[in-house]
Amino acid sequence: MSLHYTQASAGSGKTHSIENDVADKLEHDDLLPSEIIAVTFTKDAAEELKGRISQTLIGRGKLELATGVMTARIGTVHSVFGQLLSDFAFELGLSPEQRVIDDQDKKQVLAEALESSLSLTEIKSLNQLSFRLSVQDWRDDVLKIIEMMRTNAMPASEANTFAQTSIATLKCHLPNASPRVTEAEFIQTLEDAVQQADQVVKPTSGLLGAVDACQQILRQQVLTWQNWVKVSKLKPTKMGDPIFAQAMSIGLEVLKCQAFQQELSEFITLVFHAAEKAMDAFADIKNSRGLIDFVDQENLALFAIDHPVVQQRLKEEVRYLIIDEFQDTSPLQLALFSKVSELVEDVLMVGDAKQAIYGFRGSDPKLTLDVLDYVQQGGGQTNTLSNSYRSRAGLVELTNELFTAPFSHLLKSDQVKLTPNNSYSLASAELEWWTLTYEGRKSNERTLSALAEGVRSHIEAGVEVWDKKLKRPRQAKWRDLAVLCRNNVEASQLAGYCARIGIPVSLERAGLVETPEISLALACLRRLIDPSDSLASAEILTLNTGDGPEKWLQDRLAAVSAAKSWQWNNTAHPALERLASARENVGLFSIKEALNTALLAGDVAKTVCQWNEGAKLTEHRLANLAQLSNLVSDYESHCSAQFLAATPTGFILWLKNKEQCFDDKQAPNPGDAITIATYHKSKGLEWPIVICHSLDSPLKVSLFGSRITSQALPFDWQQPLRGRSLCYWPNPFPEQRGNDVLAAQLSQSLEWKNAEQQALNEAIQLLYVGITRARDQLILTAIGKEDAVGNWLQLLNSSALPPAKGLLTLSSGATLNVEKQTLVKPDVPSASTNTRARHWLAPQLQLTEIAAVDYFQPASKIPPHAQSVCTVLHDFGTRIPINGKPNMDQLGSVLHHCLALVLAKPDLDVEILNELVKAEVPGVVQGDHIFKQGLALFDWVKTRYPNAVLHTEMPIMLMLSDGGLRQGAIDLVVETDEGWIVIDHKSNPQPKSKWLDIAQEHSGQLKAYWDALEVLSNKPVISSLVHFSVSGGLVEVTA
Repeated sequence: MSLHYTQASAGSGKTHSIENDVADKLEHDDLLPSEIIAVTFTKDAAEELKGRISQTLIGRGKLELATGVMTARIGTVHSVFGQLLSDFAFELGLSPEQRVIDDQDKKQVLAEALESSLSLTEIKSLNQLSFRLSVQDWRDDVLKIIEMMRTNAMPASEANTFAQTSIATLKCHLPNASPRVTEAEFIQTLEDAVQQADQVVKPTSGLLGAVDACQQILRQQVLTWQNWVKVSKLKPTKMGDPIFAQAMSIGLEVLKCQAFQQELSEFITLVFHAAEKAMDAFADIKNSRGLIDFVDQENLALFAIDHPVVQQRLKEEVRYLIIDEFQDTSPLQLALFSKVSELVEDVLMVGDAKQAIYGFRGSDPKLTLDVLDYVQQGGGQTNTLSNSYRSRAGLVELTNELFTAPFSHLLKSDQVKLTPNNSYSLASAELEWWTLTYEGRKSNERTLSALAEGVRSHIEAGVEVWDKKLKRPRQAKWRDLAVLCRNNVEASQLAGYCARIGIPVSLERAGLVETPEISLALACLRRLIDPSDSLASAEILTLNTGDGPEKWLQDRLAAVSAAKSWQWNNTAHPALERLASARENVGLFSIKEALNTALLAGDVAKTVCQWNEGAKLTEHRLANLAQLSNLVSDYESHCSAQFLAATPTGFILWLKNKEQCFDDKQAPNPGDAITIATYHKSKGLEWPIVICHSLDSPLKVSLFGSRITSQALPFDWQQPLRGRSLCYWPNPFPEQRGNDVLAAQLSQSLEWKNAEQQALNEAIQLLYVGITRARDQLILTAIGKEDAVGNWLQLLNSSALPPAKGLLTLSSGATLNVEKQTLVKPDVPSASTNTRARHWLAPQLQLTEIAAVDYFQPASKIPPHAQSVCTVLHDFGTRIPINGKPNMDQLGSVLHHCLALVLAKPDLDVEILNELVKAEVPGVVQGDHIFKQGLALFDWVKTRYPNAVLHTEMPIMLMLSDGGLRQGAIDLVVETDEGWIVIDHKSNPQPKSKWLDIAQEHSGQLKAYWDALEVLSNKPVISSLVHFSVSGGLVEVTA
């Protein structure tokens, strides 16, 4: 076994490196696609990797290998090893059908296990102690411990050991208990101070405030330890200092109280005890229901690889293990990869320690660095991808300048620095520095509103970005810009300010169920399955017509008076009538069919369009309706995992539960919109313009909660998890935000220094991820003053910040352009304020009557364009002979595929076409005839346009002004310096005398391609041609 680690910085061509490495091994090392295991972080990354390896092999003429790659073991950890468990189910004594529950269902089962495993006495004790220690919810702490133990392959039986270790290490930082510091003494001291203060004739406001604070504490039936710290921070003014001095003094000595130390120990013991019992109960519940979760899959795979039969089969079948995004590997996954590596010939790990930002999800950045160090010290081979293919040269040099020193204690300089590969230039500056100022008091509202105004003015000013496809500058659109925030709350607030001033925003956010379009859709579904749901009927009427209760209330009152309150006249609205007609067969419908029927019968999409709220908002509402349909599959999976019957009513209740958990995510804005995201969610993405906000965020260090600790042992690739344990310290003074006696004591410890260094590393890694998302322009924000470098940016300790306007020269000698501006937005409404007037009864909607529109409008269905003129442009003088009377649609499909292959790769082996033709239309045509016809077209194009680039089967998708969708693929698009040339293949075998008539019939299709390509590319189309692939000719079609 040989280990190979590739250090791949952001934008250095990581996926390209993997695809070439795999393609080389498949082509030259006798490696078969079936002998590969490749794991990626996401499903999309797996599909992209498969496709790119396959395309590389096709380009090399290795079609058989390219086909094999599409069925290779390439996927996420869970999909690859889940399949392995199914393959060896018989040997392992497992069911071949795994019922895998998602995270939401796992949380539900875990909560059930926790409640069922503890006695009432244990729950009562935990409740009492958590109140005394000001722990908000001990259940959350228990569940976090369980998750950390499971993802680190720690058995439940070790929980008690972890509890004792946690107690012992915490007590090392506590002073010796004093018999004079007791709760009774604390209470008596407060009572004495209050009584003495009451004797003061003219008390100051400070003294009265101290008295009131102490009386509030004394009125509590059960005191909390946090009260002691509050008393120690009293400010009774000079008059009250002598009175409250003793009380404040004893409050500072809370750590010496024997009862405090005892309760801390008891609580830690009980929390770990609860975790141990809940882990066992969780396993029992899953076993009884035949369920597993993702962590179980990894644990079972770890167990499976120890089985002799599995080991032998893997040794015979797998030779190459590839791990993409290695820095995001969890400890348990690392142990799994370690075991698999012993069974294969080669292991390739590709990652970037600088982007290890998912520690909160269970990955361990330290383990990634341990592996890298192990490989560098002789455990394997390493190489570094040294070029940046993403960003402009100035941005690459700036990144080198900012991050080489901060990462120097983790990585060598050549593992941080990149060499710019892009040489294009733009009128826009590489770096901009925006100072967000405010009038009056500093507030998040004012700074975010100023930022929103800056975004709007920046795009409207026509800033230049580089078009990667057209390879030339163009003006930036909304979708070219992203704003990164530190947390979801700030991102959501900024989205509100942007939306208020007309900026279209794409942001992943909750609130799907409460949107009016989903309210209408669910009302139609409820009315479909239950005619007595009068609330659903009222919602349908109101949202369809805009009529408030004043229009239909009298009819309802009449129905109630007639003792028919469940009835609602179906003729009240056509939607109710259509839903009534569709109800007859609702009992036979699946959930998806019931929902689709409700949407169609209720004419929901048309109603949404009639609300006339503008194209952008309407697009988003329609996307939300599609999102609702997609959730049906998630609900059905949930029912399958929980052994529940899937019903329309259950689907509605399930959605309501997701709404309460803020898990009902809306669809992203489908149109031209800026992206607002957190730094964590931006990983793996890129935009031409990136604004890094929240740069004044302070560094947060804490030892409280649960954390993994490691013994100082050398890293062992065969046992990567050895020496790891779990520590849990509750925070008894959470309201003090780290300004208390315990935090002060811990801040002097070695553990604190280690945690501070880890927090510093993670903060710099997250900042690196954000800054490297920018392709053409990076914008950094400052708050208040122009030269104010935020707390987060200060961690870089760079002399390049803040930059001066003009040409910035870096220490390497490289230069980049800097623009600076100050943004002010003094008077703003609250982001949570709705700009629409609110009424108890909604005002009548102004609906616009629209004609029904066909949603799918393919170009091939467009009628001939009357003004088109057709001219024979060229006659190749060759013809493809056709034998017999074949199915012309099938033949046309084969001809299109073959021509696409020839035009994409003119040096293609003609035998590939012969095999394809024999398989699809045997005896009808010959592959070499098609090859000659395709080559003739290629030569004609290259003769006329030597520098042209040919794009075969170019996909297009365009939203039309009437709400329809034009989607398809153009057979051949020739890209020239002057513009595009559209060529459409036609397999009609008619002679040259019929060419003009046939071309005229398809003139509407070509005009549709022409218009769509110009809109989508912002580049002109200079010609459109019909290529008669059988009879060998070209006809130009002009409008």
